[in-house]
Amino acid sequence: MSEPRRNPMAMARARHALIQAGLDSTVPLEAASSVTNEVWLTEHHVIRVNRRPNQRLRREAILGPSLPAEIGYPMVVTYGGQMGADFLVVKRVPGQPLAHCWPTISQELRRSAVSQLAGKLKRLHQTHGPANLPAIDTPQMLRGDTLSPVMSLLVALDQARSLPHVDQGLMDDIERMVYALTPAIEPFDSDYLVHGDLTFENVLWDGSQLTALLDFEWSRTAPADVDLDVFLRMCCLPQFHVGDKWFDRTKPEDYKDVP
Repeated sequence: MSEPRRNPMAMARARHALIQAGLDSTVPLEAASSVTNEVWLTEHHVIRVNRRPNQRLRREAILGPSLPAEIGYPMVVTYGGQMGADFLVVKRVPGQPLAHCWPTISQELRRSAVSQLAGKLKRLHQTHGPANLPAIDTPQMLRGDTLSPVMSLLVALDQARSLPHVDQGLMDDIERMVYALTPAIEPFDSDYLVHGDLTFENVLWDGSQLTALLDFEWSRTAPADVDLDVFLRMCCLPQFHVGDKWFDRTKPEDYKDVP
């Protein structure tokens, strides 16, 4: 991941977004750590620029205003841009990413943070998705728009069989496991939202309170258990779910009690 502070074009994209939002484009910009987007902070706003050709931020601009107040999602100021450089400008919420604070906070505060996160997730998982939310190809292969929720998994396994150095016996075992577990995820349809990218990098912490859940680019309607996919992987390998600056200080042993 390139650091946006070293990229004049990234800063130019951020200032263009401020102009489009009708805001002062000459204010100081601070580059923020991010795994997927170019993110810049001003005193009062956050600018996110998505450089991938999928307009994920458009979905978030639609979804954000419909989220319940308990989630703490910041007010959307404007969305715009073009394919490969769409942007979202939101009001800045107090706090730092929980992932950055986690290594140094006490066990008592960690328990409080996890309890507060559970409360916000419960509220999110009771929230209906807006009817006009565009579809998106999610990182998880599980999908609700096929005849069977595991069909895409089985298709992917067939594709994997044709790859070099793949153990066919292992593929057979996985396929049997998928068939055996199919009843556990059917029916797959749900009218309620999941976050879709639930990591501590996307949770704001002010020292005692969780102030917001952020980054709903991958949010969609799905069973609540889908949020465990990214979350449990984050707990196992947290260093791969933070920006480069925080990689060395993010340790799996600090997350072993979180689940």
